[in-house]
Amino acid sequence: MYSRDSSGVQLADLLIGGMIEYSMTLIGKTDKTEYNQAVIGLYGDANLIHMLPNLDFEEDKKFRRGTNAGVLIDFFAKHFS
Repeated sequence: MYSRDSSGVQLADLLIGGMIEYSMTLIGKTDKTEYNQAVIGLYGDANLIHMLPNLDFEEDKKFRRGTNAGVLIDFFAKHFS
C-alpha cells in the first residue's frame, strides 16, 4: 500500500512532517513557518509533552540499551547533537 492510497496515512505523513519541522525549530535548526505553527496548533499540551524528544541522549541511551529504540537514539545522537 502506498500513502497516496490511504487518506489516513497521508494525514499522518502531514502531521509527522509538521512535528519534525516544529521540533527542529526548538533546537534552532529551522525558522518557524506557517505550516509548522498550524500543525502544532492541532495538538493539545497533554499530547505534546509525550511527543517532544528528550535531548539528554546519554540518559535515553542507558534506558533503551539493548532495544531497537536504542539504535534510533544512537542515530539521533550522531546526526542531531
